[in-house]
Amino acid sequence: MIRVAIVDDERHHRQVIRHNIDYLENVIDENIIIREFESGEALLQSLNEGFHIIFLDQMMPSGLSGYETAKQIRKTDKSVVIIFVTAIRELWEDGYSVQAFYYLTKPIEEEKLRKVFGRAVNKVREERNPVTIQTMSGLHVFDIRDILYLKKNQRYTDLYYFDRETGEVMTEKLRTPIKTAENRFAEYDFVRPHISYLVNSIHIKRIIEENRDKCLELVTGEKIYISRDRVKSVYEVVMKSLDKRTYLVFP
Repeated sequence: MIRVAIVDDERHHRQVIRHNIDYLENVIDENIIIREFESGEALLQSLNEGFHIIFLDQMMPSGLSGYETAKQIRKTDKSVVIIFVTAIRELWEDGYSVQAFYYLTKPIEEEKLRKVFGRAVNKVREERNPVTIQTMSGLHVFDIRDILYLKKNQRYTDLYYFDRETGEVMTEKLRTPIKTAENRFAEYDFVRPHISYLVNSIHIKRIIEENRDKCLELVTGEKIYISRDRVKSVYEVVMKSLDKRTYLVFP
């Protein structure tokens, strides 16, 4: 599944892009979820939906421009594919500083849009990290970015993951000990803040202090206590994975 955001203050331009993506969904054999936004501000409020590709209008008459929106996105998301849509060629240079994937010029040429979107989909596919996990309900394939954390639960381990289609946090039960899971997920920068938790660092919003104790605050709003003997190692993993992180914002 690929999640796409279309950001443009003009409904007509959003419809052109949506129409072409709908056509390509059958061609590229991929489930595509599309969300439309009328402003950069609206998009920024929904970044936790984990978009893979963003079509971003460069010139919007009110609020943030496309470039300003892209700068805010890049503070927390290094990997999302940004495709600028603009009527002014002179603005293309702005895209270099925010790692724009491509520029489409208005009026949009459908053939070019479809080629660019196909290339963007290929890039997303190349960067996926699918992992196969045996749960008590069967064999599941997860995108590593959708796993929130694992939690020790008596003889079992609960795996919490984000279902992007429903917007809900779901749970699967594993027979795998959390220590074994820690070894397996080490390459993906999961962090062990507490003996009972293993957390995916891309979903850490910030590290806070409550009652003199350090806590991880996740993008879901949950707070997980950091054992005092693990504070240093937690910070090391968090800092190491900074460039890979999708959602992390330090206070």
